[in-house]
Amino acid sequence: MVSCNSETKTRKQIEQLQNSGKAEKYQLGIAYMHYISQPGYKINYSKDLVKKLLSLGFFAESINAVETLLEKSPNDPELFYLYSVGYRNLLQYDLAVENLDHALSFQPGNKLYSEPYKSLKEERKIWSEIQTLNQSLINTTDTFPILLDRAEHLFSIRQYDAVLYDLGSLSKMGSASDSTYFASSVSTLYQEGGRKSVEILTDMMSYYRKVRDRKDNIK
Repeated sequence: MVSCNSETKTRKQIEQLQNSGKAEKYQLGIAYMHYISQPGYKINYSKDLVKKLLSLGFFAESINAVETLLEKSPNDPELFYLYSVGYRNLLQYDLAVENLDHALSFQPGNKLYSEPYKSLKEERKIWSEIQTLNQSLINTTDTFPILLDRAEHLFSIRQYDAVLYDLGSLSKMGSASDSTYFASSVSTLYQEGGRKSVEILTDMMSYYRKVRDRKDNIK
């Protein structure tokens, strides 16, 4: 059994890493997982570490961490909520909804669980529509409108890298100026970063809608 002193020591090591300002996110992730894997962990502190794993983008690791914590706290609604957040970020929407349902079954009045429920189910619907669009791409040669539609669906669930990939494919189907526009926009996007990137992607989709309309008028 891990002693109280060992648990305290591990927490201090984590705090030192966090306060140093020099630790890479992978170092932090490993330290968080190491603490949670110890037999002597504290549940509330461990849940805070799971939230930090999520904030760092370690979604699969957060799910593994929750699985470990559920072995000792199988009726903790917050753990099922954190489970749901991890699965949502991995686009595994059925599991995300299932675990949020479970959290709500313990605490139906908890707004932390009930408020994201509607948006989660809407995202699951959009993801299902994306799968339909993927199938449509296999069965047609007119892929431009489908790719643009998919990019718009992906944008609505904040899958911005996938949006950029589809817009890149669209840029190759148009004129030389369309490709030049894409290259220039990507350059600006990486220079700006943050919220500005979302605005740039929005402008890019507007541009390629006009390209789509231009193609439709030619037909």
